[in-house]
Amino acid sequence: MKHSNRLFLYISIVMPLLLATQSSPQQVCTFAGAGSTAAAPYYADVISQFNPLFPQSLFTYNPNGSGTGVAQFLAGTVQYAGTDNFLTNV
Repeated sequence: MKHSNRLFLYISIVMPLLLATQSSPQQVCTFAGAGSTAAAPYYADVISQFNPLFPQSLFTYNPNGSGTGVAQFLAGTVQYAGTDNFLTNV
């Protein structure tokens, strides 16, 4: 697995999972994402498999375009964004 793929996996799946496990059992942690329309099928597949396994967390993804997803991420309105562009102004 390439380094960038491992980093992506860590940031997009492992970190939120670790945060979700720190909540109380009855509390659901929601992680909203937005961005790439090309990546939407991937996110839909992963989310459909992940959410039932971890009911204390709820992942969502809005495929509204990479630029919009990044803007929402930088504004703090979503927890992750799908894009193939580097974030250069962070």
